[in-house]
Amino acid sequence: MAVSYLYRYPSAGVHDYLCNQLYRFADDQIEFYLPQLVNMVVAQQIENSRALERFVVDKCGGNLHLGLRVAWLLQAYVEDDTPAVRKKCERLLDELHSATVN
Repeated sequence: MAVSYLYRYPSAGVHDYLCNQLYRFADDQIEFYLPQLVNMVVAQQIENSRALERFVVDKCGGNLHLGLRVAWLLQAYVEDDTPAVRKKCERLLDELHSATVN
């Protein structure tokens, strides 16, 4: 339910609240929604909110399996020809690598 609301209500306040609620879910529940979450991280432009990016990076920092899955999904986006998408994905991959290694 929270994932569908993230897509439907892209305002910063609602987005921040819903991302904080995602921390209550177990990693296996989050893993099921990883493709959708990564797609929202890459495609949505939420003014003044990077809460979903922080959530994904935080979850991956605590779970190497999730980190690898997200890295693979982001790597697929890097192959996209859109420079803005490529730049955002490369930045996220750098943050993800830092979170999983440290």
